[in-house]
Amino acid sequence: MNKTFIAAMLASAFLFSASAHAAGAYLGANIGSAQHKLSIDGESGKERKTAVKLYGGYAFDENFGIEAGYVRLGKISDSDTDGFNTVSLNYRARALYVAGTAALPLSPEFSVFAKAGITGNNGKVTARFNGMSESMSRTNTTAMFGVGAEYSFAKNMSVVAEYENFGKVIDENDGNTKAQMVSVGLRYKF
Repeated sequence: MNKTFIAAMLASAFLFSASAHAAGAYLGANIGSAQHKLSIDGESGKERKTAVKLYGGYAFDENFGIEAGYVRLGKISDSDTDGFNTVSLNYRARALYVAGTAALPLSPEFSVFAKAGITGNNGKVTARFNGMSESMSRTNTTAMFGVGAEYSFAKNMSVVAEYENFGKVIDENDGNTKAQMVSVGLRYKF
């Protein structure tokens, strides 16, 4: 009985480890914190906002793949009043990216990965002054990169933690905004 039990455990461990880093498609969702760095007319500041990401990819083998995703990098709002006039500003950022991925399995369940690719960032600023509003939307295409770790806790499910840098969202002569994100999420492999 002990030999049968040991053989069954070894067989299941082999099957589990083979599926944890196998080739195939995956979908994922992350939530985290996006840091926005704003530089306008020589002044700069940083702000953190909640961000979410939906993505999918395909692993060609246990080491290389491709990934695409949509990221809502959060919204920043600020307002000021002097008793007579009210001024408010809203800024929101989004990104669509495609990246090549490279993974290094460290165990049957755990791997680290890196990605590099191109992102189309969109930033929108809306200013309101005493009931009147004006909006500006800009799109910027730039390089992006990221690093992370994945832990497979079931045959098709894993938890992911990652850092991604999306570069400049708005790039104007008198100012720019940059975005980066730290997040955790779940990934489902088909």
